[in-house]
Amino acid sequence: MITPLGRRVLTPCWHQGTGRAHGWKNNAAAPHGAESEGAMKARDKRRSDDAVQLEMTPMIDVVFQLLIFFIVTLRQDDILSRLKVARPQVDNGRVEPSIPLIEIVLHRGGFLFKGQPVSAATLDRQLSRYAGLSRTANVVVKCTADSPHQLLVQALDLCNKHQMRNLSVLSL
Repeated sequence: MITPLGRRVLTPCWHQGTGRAHGWKNNAAAPHGAESEGAMKARDKRRSDDAVQLEMTPMIDVVFQLLIFFIVTLRQDDILSRLKVARPQVDNGRVEPSIPLIEIVLHRGGFLFKGQPVSAATLDRQLSRYAGLSRTANVVVKCTADSPHQLLVQALDLCNKHQMRNLSVLSL
């Protein structure tokens, strides 16, 4: 194209498919800084390769926003409220008596019952009294290192005599 003053003006050449300029008409007289068609095509190839890469940061942001959305809007049913469990019945205010714990300590000098030294006859009377209350009472026989074996056998025989079966033997 020639202007009325006789100067030559270059116009960009547009690519039909992409709508991008890919060079100048009349390359011989291209203005300073204008690229040739080959250079433009190389640059377009480079840009098309760059356009294939996807930005990961926005994708990760969207994924986290979706995750938060689903966590916040998820409504779970209360599973524990629908479990069928056999619950204990209320006993109309009736309190079951507690089972006593009977502790007998054996040492070199004899028996200790409730922290007091007792003879075999006294221990027999005490066990008889507790057996009258409950035969399921727990009896704990504690043996010290210096207690004779005979005292253990005697204490176990007294428990058997009164049919007390919940026995435990401990060594101190």
